[in-house]
Amino acid sequence: MEKLTASLAAGKLGALVRKVLFLLCVFGALAGWGAEEPVASTPTEPTPAVEEISPSSEAAPVSTPEPEKPEVLVGAAESPPPAREGRFFVFRPSFLLVLQPNGEVISGELAWTPRVALSSQLEWSVVLGATLLKGAGSRDAFVSARYQSGPSFWFTPSFGAEVLFGLQTWFKNGGTNFALGLNGIVPLDWEFFLGSVERLYFGYGHYFLKGNGTHELRVGLGVAL
Repeated sequence: MEKLTASLAAGKLGALVRKVLFLLCVFGALAGWGAEEPVASTPTEPTPAVEEISPSSEAAPVSTPEPEKPEVLVGAAESPPPAREGRFFVFRPSFLLVLQPNGEVISGELAWTPRVALSSQLEWSVVLGATLLKGAGSRDAFVSARYQSGPSFWFTPSFGAEVLFGLQTWFKNGGTNFALGLNGIVPLDWEFFLGSVERLYFGYGHYFLKGNGTHELRVGLGVAL
């Protein structure tokens, strides 16, 4: 009887041990399933170090070259006017047409015309001229002389104008009276063995003869010796 009781107690104890072991195994398995798997760490790239820029190490500003200015070409039209020269031995032979209400006279005139240059565009001339005229219906010729002076203006290198004022005398046929003249001037350059033909003159003059105003048309050449 004692043996049976001891065997039953031993059987119960073994069953209890088996149950405890079974529960331990179950708990151990559950504990293994619930545990999180370790996550592999991803290697990170090293962050480059940022250098601090001090004010002294800043880059110098880049200089931008200035655009080249276009060159201005001076043409022949913008060249300065030619320099004027004074002349002493210069003469003016002219063709002369004298017009009056009662007739007309064709003649020639020779004048001495010295001048001085005041600038490249201004001159001053003296005109001392003489001619032979014949009155209408008369066979006798008389001497006409003029004493005039005035400025010459050059508007361009190729054209100028001469303004003259002074006196004119018709000897033995009208006396001395006031006279005016206005001439155009064109430069020439004709050389000959004694000098040069330097200008062409053409213009109008008026002789204030009392009671019989006289118109004079002239075309002449300036001859320098």
